Amino acid sequence: RHAARDEAARFGVKALPLLVEGLASGSHWTRRVSAQALPQVVQVPGGTLTTNDARWLIYHEGVPDKLAAMLQTQGNAEAAFVRAEAASVLVRVTGQSIPYPAGVTEPSPTRAETDAAGSWTSWWKRA
Repeated sequence: RHAARDEAARFGVKALPLLVEGLASGSHWTRRVSAQALPQVVQVPGGTLTTNDARWLIYHEGVPDKLAAMLQTQGNAEAAFVRAEAASVLVRVTGQSIPYPAGVTEPSPTRAETDAAGSWTSWWKRA
């Protein structure tokens, strides 16, 4: 879990293509770990990029759209963790604050989660 985050911190925006690829993985685990590492790309201490530059790159790569799609993850018990991680990372990488239900453990999105995912998708279309 920490390896992806550590690599993102070490390589900064150079890690972005690999993390974006991980968001589209068929593995819930890979998607979740890739999402967890994304905030490290946005927070670029001492680098030549500003946080806004890094955020622009994340937007350019369509990361918010991919994270919003992860809010619809379903399948096994781990799916709820993927959805919660995607919601948390969306807030951290976009600076937006769209409420997302906490503590959901069901394999398929609840009505409240679906509504929140719709709000994120609408926001991304306007961004």
